[in-house]
Amino acid sequence: MPQLILSPHLLLNPLDLVDHLDIRYPMDPVYPDPLTIATVENIISKILLLRSSDLEAFHLSNDISDSHFIKDSNKWRFNRDSIHKWVRYLSWRNVQHLSLFDSPEREIPPPALFSCTSLITLELHNYNLSHLPTHFSGFNRLRSCTFRSVELTNHALAHLISHCPLLQNLSLSNCFGLSQQLAITSPNITDLNVNESMEGLTVNCPKLSTLRAYIIKDLRVNGIMFHELSCYIWGLNLQCGSNLTVLRMDSCPENDDNFSVDRLIEMMGNFNSLKELDIGVGPLLKSEKTRNMCLLNLLFERLPNLQRLLMGSHFILELAKYPIPACLTSPLSHLRTIQVYVDITEFHDREIRVLDCFLQSTPALEKMELRLTDDLDDDLDYDDQRYVKLLEEVMYLNRVSKQARILTV
Repeated sequence: MPQLILSPHLLLNPLDLVDHLDIRYPMDPVYPDPLTIATVENIISKILLLRSSDLEAFHLSNDISDSHFIKDSNKWRFNRDSIHKWVRYLSWRNVQHLSLFDSPEREIPPPALFSCTSLITLELHNYNLSHLPTHFSGFNRLRSCTFRSVELTNHALAHLISHCPLLQNLSLSNCFGLSQQLAITSPNITDLNVNESMEGLTVNCPKLSTLRAYIIKDLRVNGIMFHELSCYIWGLNLQCGSNLTVLRMDSCPENDDNFSVDRLIEMMGNFNSLKELDIGVGPLLKSEKTRNMCLLNLLFERLPNLQRLLMGSHFILELAKYPIPACLTSPLSHLRTIQVYVDITEFHDREIRVLDCFLQSTPALEKMELRLTDDLDDDLDYDDQRYVKLLEEVMYLNRVSKQARILTV
């Protein structure tokens, strides 16, 4: 893609050969004759004003404090009026991809932004979108929208989404002004990222396939209620908008009284279409007072379609404290990949028996991958006797799958 990156050796012609304008600063070179901020602004203005054809993309960072080629850059930001003028020019040039970063004091975006009806992707950082202009008729071509540290109300967000009929990707990260209960409704959103800590998130997006979440205490996605499981979910994938196929669960506090192993088992029973499980809720298992249940059977017999399993080191360590069967009651006939994070300093016979149970219960297994965690001492090397002994014991385990390989990373 032809593109123009601002530098002190900028050639202004032929402007019509450029369709991608990236306003940023080089970090390594040192220029003998730095430009003044006014000169830089004038260069950008001329590029946008003198151009006779459309401009495909414009990316602007207002943080020039470390620039090597702008004189006294630590004292300057691009002038607000200049940025507003550039966006007005862009609206005439049918810009399709627009990124505006680091608005000082979280200002209202340039009014002309809402006239950029040709936008396909929009990324805003540190702006105020609490009140959309009354003349805003929508971004009818917008497919991807990213807001970082943007001030935004529930009403403004809902209004924006409803006026972007083709929107597929939405990302909210560290935004301000959203209430603790948020609802996102869209007919076409397939990818949603909500990096916000809140009480409740309700998603009504029938085409949703991927959700990445932060700390949501009450998560509801297309009619699926996660209840107490909500807080520990950081990502999921859906098929046909409602069948859960991928579930990623983070660690939870050791003293969480709102969730129990019984509840975990009960809820997993509702996800029998699950194909990939990434689970690291070791502290949750540790908090249980009873160890007489066969958790391996109770948990995994409810996941008959599982194809990929990732287990955190704390999860496998706590799982080993429950009764360990020789094999699961119901084989995981579709499971092909197992990844286990291993802390060698705490990995002993019972943990190896857990691995053996999986190897005896997975007829289609292709590989079991042992990933060493960062808990290892710095002076531990590959000749350490404990490491060698662990490898030998695991490598000699029998496998019901003839093609299963055991790898270490």
